[in-house]
Amino acid sequence: MYDSTVKLYYNDYNIEYAGAKATAAQAIVTNLKARGIKIDGVGLQGHFIVGETPNLASQISNLESFTALGVEVAYTEVDIRFTALPPTTAGYTQQSTDYVNTVSACLSVTDCVGITLWDYTDLYSWIPSTFSGEGDACL
Repeated sequence: MYDSTVKLYYNDYNIEYAGAKATAAQAIVTNLKARGIKIDGVGLQGHFIVGETPNLASQISNLESFTALGVEVAYTEVDIRFTALPPTTAGYTQQSTDYVNTVSACLSVTDCVGITLWDYTDLYSWIPSTFSGEGDACL
């Protein structure tokens, strides 16, 4: 039996930035919708690097490029990692700005329905085991 309350999302990484991969993801959504296939939203994973996170305007524009297709968006796995440990005070200030911009972008886009953080500590993060010497990405 079909449950109309269940939402289907396309979820991917590196579509948080405008560019070829985000454009390809938008094409997937457009193709699915054109074929009458249910698609309710797009999840942008949000694995960022401190100081390399898109600015607020860029994030809003990118989110809106998806919502213009008639789908919801959500940040689904947000973390903002340091590429060198231990972080500096200036690095923490930048990381804070990066988190604020990402949250603010979602709050600024009507059909951005949520933000999920990876976790609050590297103890449960995928980053230290994937990127040696990097981390402190979680709240």
